[in-house]
Amino acid sequence: MGLKDGFLNGHVTPTRVDGTEYYVRVMTGRASDQFTALIENKGTPNSLIMATLIRYAVCDENGTLIFDDAEIDKIRDARLPELKRAFDAAMAANAIGKTEVEGLEKN
Repeated sequence: MGLKDGFLNGHVTPTRVDGTEYYVRVMTGRASDQFTALIENKGTPNSLIMATLIRYAVCDENGTLIFDDAEIDKIRDARLPELKRAFDAAMAANAIGKTEVEGLEKN
């Protein structure tokens, strides 16, 4: 894979969280914009923030996202332990930590 392809296609990381393996990828700039807008809105429910990040980061082994926008409510309806595991994996792949989220919330 050349530099251009690597830049445009992102990076897929297999991640194991509490015994469950997820494939996650780094969000695109557009996906990051949407995720950031949710965080900046103080009234956004936590489950919507988690589901949105999962939608834009959880993928198959080839990097193809497995969820689309129409499935965000289905993701929100998942059991909390599964939501948290997938969310934590997506946060790690995108180098998003508590400090970054708090910084976005202040803007």
